[in-house]
Amino acid sequence: MEAADTAPPLIERRADLRPYRTEASALLGEHIAQGPPAEPGPTPQSAPTIEDDRSEADLEEVVVTATRTRERLSDVARTVYVVPRRTIEQQSILTGSVVDILGNTVPGYGPPKENRVGNTLRGRDPQVLIDGIPVISNYASFYELRYIAPIAIEQIEVVGGPTAIYGDGATGGTINILTRRSTEKPQATTRAGFDLGLSNTAGGAGKFVEQFFSSQAGPLDFTVAASYRGSGNFYDAAGNRTPSLSDTLDTQNAYSAYGRFGFKLTPEQKLQLVASYSADTRYVNSFASPAVNSCCGVQQSRAIERNVVLESSYGQPVLQNFLAALDYTHENLWGSKLFAQVSYRDAFEVGIPYDFRFTPDGSGGVFDSFLRFVKGNEQVTTARVQVETPLADNLKILWGSDFKNDPVGAGIFELFDSKVFDESNQSILRTNGLVTIAPAYRVASLGAFLQTQWNISEQWVASGGLRFENVNLTAQNFFSEFAGGLVKGGSLDDSATVFNLGLVYKPTAETSVYVNFAQGFSVPNFGAALFGVPVGFVLSDSLRALQPQIVDNYEIGFRGRWRSVQATLAAFFNYSALGTSTVQTSETTFETSRSPQRNYGVEATLDYQPAPGWRLGTLFGWSEGEQDFFGDGNFYPLNSFAVPPLKATAYIEHQSAPGWSNRLQFLYSGNRDRAYNAFVDGFRVEGAPIYDYATVDYISNIKLGSGTLEVGIKNLLNNLYSPVYSQAYSSFGFGPTDRFNVAARGVTLNIAYTIDY
Repeated sequence: MEAADTAPPLIERRADLRPYRTEASALLGEHIAQGPPAEPGPTPQSAPTIEDDRSEADLEEVVVTATRTRERLSDVARTVYVVPRRTIEQQSILTGSVVDILGNTVPGYGPPKENRVGNTLRGRDPQVLIDGIPVISNYASFYELRYIAPIAIEQIEVVGGPTAIYGDGATGGTINILTRRSTEKPQATTRAGFDLGLSNTAGGAGKFVEQFFSSQAGPLDFTVAASYRGSGNFYDAAGNRTPSLSDTLDTQNAYSAYGRFGFKLTPEQKLQLVASYSADTRYVNSFASPAVNSCCGVQQSRAIERNVVLESSYGQPVLQNFLAALDYTHENLWGSKLFAQVSYRDAFEVGIPYDFRFTPDGSGGVFDSFLRFVKGNEQVTTARVQVETPLADNLKILWGSDFKNDPVGAGIFELFDSKVFDESNQSILRTNGLVTIAPAYRVASLGAFLQTQWNISEQWVASGGLRFENVNLTAQNFFSEFAGGLVKGGSLDDSATVFNLGLVYKPTAETSVYVNFAQGFSVPNFGAALFGVPVGFVLSDSLRALQPQIVDNYEIGFRGRWRSVQATLAAFFNYSALGTSTVQTSETTFETSRSPQRNYGVEATLDYQPAPGWRLGTLFGWSEGEQDFFGDGNFYPLNSFAVPPLKATAYIEHQSAPGWSNRLQFLYSGNRDRAYNAFVDGFRVEGAPIYDYATVDYISNIKLGSGTLEVGIKNLLNNLYSPVYSQAYSSFGFGPTDRFNVAARGVTLNIAYTIDY
């Protein structure tokens, strides 16, 4: 493999990169048709205890995401990480963010970031599903993991590496959030608590309350969950207030509701309705200041506090999502299992205004940087059907079809009057009109698939499959203020056939080794590709920026599950001839590159129960990614948004007394300067662009009265650092000083009380 460092510096070449100029664009089920639902059982919300006497069934996990059917994990020829309910409950005392829960528990996923934006998976974009329903549109906002609260989640399954089993989009892997099931007996959980930053208590306490209820009555069953989280202002470890940007978790009210209602038509047939709603409401009450050198030579931003009056066409910033799905299952339809589903999703987003007037050429203005700025601009419908047919006792096939209709509204900037803003001492943001920057368009896809699994013997399992996908893009005519005229739309079609093959060998009952080849299929973000196109533009499938990519992924791995030790190890390499990435060509200019891309890495996990009441564990994830931006055989490292540094975590848990457990967990995020040295990361600070850091968290659960008291201390040592995302964001500072490198929150106390009844 040719090292990227041997190529000439990218800054000498990147000016030649002109697919389309995209200025400021970088700122811009039933368990997935598993057949019949799992048998219901109690899933208490109360604080977990450390179990030592686990049965053989506990040692074998069942997953659905990797194959679209229920399979034993040891039979799956893929790397699959399972985040169970126990871990979700435990981590949620520190954070209500699914992004940060995954950052603490999954090797190939980026580290926690304290904001709403999701991470990459193995250096590429993952597909996000809720009960198998895609929740990422073509013009992705990367906020999809905010669409559901931890209280409603039973399990999260993360499949590493490209796959086309669910269709377009999973070039980095698949994150499938499986929601909680109904319980045979009525069960309810109430949980309430608060968090308080201890480095500076002036921001006040955040608060949250959650409710879960589940029951069955004859042929009816239901599960409902709701949550509210309100946060105040955040302060870093030095006691300085951090600015409220579009991605941060401060100064907001987050609401979430989820319901699942089932009705058994016959012992073998079931109809089910699922609905969820989430909303994050944000408030503009601070702006990023010129940065200060607060530690380690790294520029970190502080907040300028203002009582801001927002006079906008859209009101306060908000992120909303509504999802509804209707499922039908038949456990024995002429010997096969049938699953069918239709879904509807309505989402929209209103961003936070930024002051971009500090750009060196003076061309900026006060305007909202978000393209997805139109209410109701994303109304996605899906339909899918699959049939699991046994051909023999040890051989089965899964076949079916998926359809998705994804209309995307026009990309809009809302401008604000800079004179009014300055004369009001930066306190009044008055709308000054809307600017259309990209057309409304629709992406429709239709896929057909066939998967098979052959249990050759007790030791050998083979799997494989094919998927055909057809995608249609239809873009509307629109008047472009950037182009200064009417830009015509049009329509184009593309299709691809991809396949996967895997083999599992089990030398013993506790161990398995697997090898896998799988292809992923992805169409580009058409909104970004069509941003700023000139008058006279013609939509054509010959345009490189609009062509889909196919990713070939090679993987080898090991799993071991003994009574007191569990371990995994995986290595991967993938390649696409037409990768997609954003390259910064100046401080205010970004361009889309479509050229060969490769990613590779190693992941490992180890868990150990040395004695009754004790648990120890660690995980490790390292990956790299490179792209041949100019098609000349020279590969340059991908930026640090796509490829985070090495990540390692460790934990120690102890059941200190009956009803009292304690956990210390550690996270280390390494440094990464390859992209900076190649002028891909555009940081303007001395030294490495991504500085390493370490954090320590503490979690305690105490049985108290009729409930459980939970205590969490996040950033226990009050370390002053910037998460990887903030450091990478600092390359888009738009000015003489860096205003987007936001430090992490300082030491924070979290208290909650949970009652099960």
